[in-house]
Amino acid sequence: MYKKDLNHKNRSDDKSNLVGKPPNLGKKALLFLTLGAAGTVVFLIVAHVLKDTRHRKEHSEAIPTTVEVAWKNMEDHLMQEKTRRHFGGSLPASVTETLTTNVRGRFSVYLEDLRTGVWWGINEQDSYVAWSLLKVSTLVALLKKAEREQLSLDNRITLTSEEKKHESSFVQHAADESSLLSIKKLAERMIEDSDNAATIALCNLVSFDEFQEGLKATEMPLASPPNKLPLVSPIQYANLLRSLFFSNYLKKPSSELVLSLLSSTVYNDQIRAGVPQKVLVAHKVGFNSGTGDSHDCGIVFLPKRPYVLCVMSTNTTKEESDRVISSVSRQIYEFMNVGMSVTYNF
Repeated sequence: MYKKDLNHKNRSDDKSNLVGKPPNLGKKALLFLTLGAAGTVVFLIVAHVLKDTRHRKEHSEAIPTTVEVAWKNMEDHLMQEKTRRHFGGSLPASVTETLTTNVRGRFSVYLEDLRTGVWWGINEQDSYVAWSLLKVSTLVALLKKAEREQLSLDNRITLTSEEKKHESSFVQHAADESSLLSIKKLAERMIEDSDNAATIALCNLVSFDEFQEGLKATEMPLASPPNKLPLVSPIQYANLLRSLFFSNYLKKPSSELVLSLLSSTVYNDQIRAGVPQKVLVAHKVGFNSGTGDSHDCGIVFLPKRPYVLCVMSTNTTKEESDRVISSVSRQIYEFMNVGMSVTYNF
């Protein structure tokens, strides 16, 4: 092999002499050339490896992890929501007058256009004891467990004699109905009738942490361990209603179920009383006659312009809150319905 290569080299050299090229440079020159070529090759290889390594590093740094992407998406969402919701200025003077002139008690209002994010408010950040408004959060936590297949809504529960003492006067008993009721039936009573007996029974199915998770996920103020419920402002409770409207926490069928129950409530003296019957209203009341607290918060499904309205009050009476909140609701409906014909069917 060596001889063949050498002979081949000699023939090449001879040929080069014939064409007038420089003669053989000699063994030392050949050695230097060989080493120089080898060095060049090594240099090119090393440079390529370094370049490839740098490219891989830069490429890996450019591609964020799944968690980083999730955080970025969350931050973008919160920023968009913050940007999307913006103050719309003053409410009509008549609303302010209704809330402040010859009124017994303190009232707060929050209004938000769910399509544009524009909002209006009067004392909207004042906090109140929420009372039965938090029954909606209880149902949210319960339905999230059902979505995770951690319980069946068809399970049946027997109301104890102690629980029955807290039963709402609005509860209608079927002739053949026993004390053994499904979770579905108890959920209907808890929301539609604001039944405390059903609420107590259902609360036993939800842990403090599960309830707390639902509050956090719907941007509500958190409870305090072991079981101290939070104070809530109108602007905070609107977060829960908005979450149901857009199905941000619960899946769409679950959110629609909650809104359906809220649209079937037996309480029609406040927000519902200020809106034409043909317009769907999904709302929840919360009141305590002993403390003079009376609230009504919900979504008015005005065609092409659905909105959240939350009115909370304290140191008032049931009659006064009914008068004020129904009047505010009617004025808000007219305000949101600008440019459309208003027909009432009370």
